[in-house]
This record gives sequence, C-alpha cells and structure tokens, in this order.
Amino acid sequence: MKHNYFKLVADDNILDSLSFELSHLPTGENGVELNIDLEGDDTFLFTLNVKENNIHLTSSTLCGLHAGINELSARLKLGRLTSGMITRTPMFKYRGMMLDVSRGRMPTIEYLKRLIDFLSLMNINILQLYSEDKIQLEKYPEVGEITGVFTKDEIRELDEYAGMRFIELQPNIQTYSHMHGILRLPEFFSLSENDTLFSFNANDNNVIGFLDDEFEEILPLFKSRTVNINMDEAYDLGTGKTKEIVESQGKGEVFYEFVNKVIESAMKHGAENIQLWGDICHKYPDMAKKLPANVTFIDW
Repeated sequence: MKHNYFKLVADDNILDSLSFELSHLPTGENGVELNIDLEGDDTFLFTLNVKENNIHLTSSTLCGLHAGINELSARLKLGRLTSGMITRTPMFKYRGMMLDVSRGRMPTIEYLKRLIDFLSLMNINILQLYSEDKIQLEKYPEVGEITGVFTKDEIRELDEYAGMRFIELQPNIQTYSHMHGILRLPEFFSLSENDTLFSFNANDNNVIGFLDDEFEEILPLFKSRTVNINMDEAYDLGTGKTKEIVESQGKGEVFYEFVNKVIESAMKHGAENIQLWGDICHKYPDMAKKLPANVTFIDW
C-alpha cells in the first residue's frame, strides 16, 4: 500500500499538541485522510486502523496519539504500511536514557534539543542528565565555574521542551561519590572523606546542609517529582574522617543514616520518587528493607 501524503483531520488542540510528530509526515490537502481522535479506553496505547482510502488513529491520551504517529512514520519509511488494525501495548511503562553531562565537553542546549527530538520519535519517555556540578547554584557560584554549568533558565527551557515531546526530564544529582568536581574547590575541601577528594564525608552535617541547598535550588526547575540521587561506588567510606564511626557502628549503618538524610532532604524540596544505584544493595543487603517504599534501586 502506498500513501504518498495525508490530509490531517483532527481537532485544532490535537494538531497543536502533536505538531512535532506530524511534521515528520508528508501532508497535503488532497492526500489520504488521516483521522486522529482522542477516544477509546486504555486497553491499548493506541489503535491504528489502516484502510485503502483512509487511516484512523485513536487513543485515550495525547501520549498514545504521539506513539501512534511515530508508528505510522516508521512504517512509511520502511515501506511496511499495509491494510489492517495495528495496536500497541508497551512492554515497559518507563523507557529512559541517562546522559552523563559531567565528564568531557558539555553538550550544548541545541544538541540536547536534537537528542530530545530523536528520543521522542523513538517513544523514549524519560531523560536524565547526570550531573555532579553542572547545574547553576546561586548560593555557590564557584561550583562548576571551571568547566561550566547549565543555567537555571536553560534547565527550565529543556524541561519545557522535553515535556512538549512527551518526555519527562528527571533531575539526576550525584550526592556522595564522584564529587571531585566540587571537593577540589578550596571552599569544599573540608567536606571530603579523605585527601583523594572522591566522596563526601557521610558523617558531616555540613554535607547535608550543602545537599539541602542544592535540592532547594535545583528540584523546582523540573516538573518531574522523581530524582536520581546516585550514590554509586561508595569505595572510600570509612577510610578517612568516618573511620572511627564506621569501626563503631559498621559501614552499613553509617551509610544508611547518610542515605536516609539525603532522601529526607530531597523529599522536603518536592521529590516524591527517589532512585539510587543498586550496587548499594550488594554491599549492604539490608538497605533495601530499611529505606522508604518510594525508593527504587536501579542497575548500572
């Protein structure tokens, strides 16, 4: 079946909401009718009914229509559009990507927008930008000064742009290890576990104070209520300033208390869902049982 171009038939609000996806379809007033409607239940993400003289795309949500248009575009490009009924139910509700923006050259906002466009067409619905010191902090302007930061306005702009492409931009903030970008600054030497400047001192309330300030400034920039606090590779816990308390209480207990304080701080500033890396469970198996139910452990 060959459809060279389409005549779009839909309410204006649907056309406006899906303008990006529809821009990838060949359209024309004399084309085959492509009817797009918000209707039906949530049995399927979308239903695409392809006939010789018209195509009818339906979904109960704009997100479903977005996925349906992507399906139609892909089939056209591959030459695999045939008459019949096409339905989709995603195998995974959350389909995400994490991009490390803390190492090497920082990507530009223009590049990140192009990436969001591409991910949107692939029906990816989550993007995280891993940051150690790459988001502007007004209270600590020296953070990221050496290598550059994304301004608050840039993060807000990206968040809005991603949302229009049906992608949730989630904050991803390293809160324990890999902190050399911050700890190498003279103002922050005192917050380190030891002279390697790799990890925070998990027994220092000043660290919690800094992270609390960071959450207060960064989390409101995102519409998402999910935050990835990382905490992977806690190699040097107990090797410096926490040596005495670790010997007294054990590594697992000291780290649990630190993680819990960071979670409480993030939730105080609007986070509802917390993510952190799952290697913590391999080292401290009881951690998963002790932390709040809104914590998700993820693999890397």
